[in-house]
Amino acid sequence: MTETLISFALATSVLAISPGPDNIYVLVQSITNGKAYGLATVCGLITGCIVHTTLLAFGVSAIIKANEELFFGIKVL
Repeated sequence: MTETLISFALATSVLAISPGPDNIYVLVQSITNGKAYGLATVCGLITGCIVHTTLLAFGVSAIIKANEELFFGIKVL
């Protein structure tokens, strides 16, 4: 049990510190357009995560999943 916990903690730590697509995107935008543009990109990404998580918490994704016409309409948009 302890070995599993240590392995899990190590694996999640490596994933947490490794750069993902968002981090690389922010880095590229910062290098290309400057610090202010990089910070604006971070604010946009965080806002998207907050909106998505809030909608998920209120069950909007379950409603979309249950209604095929609504899901198709979103895909078309």
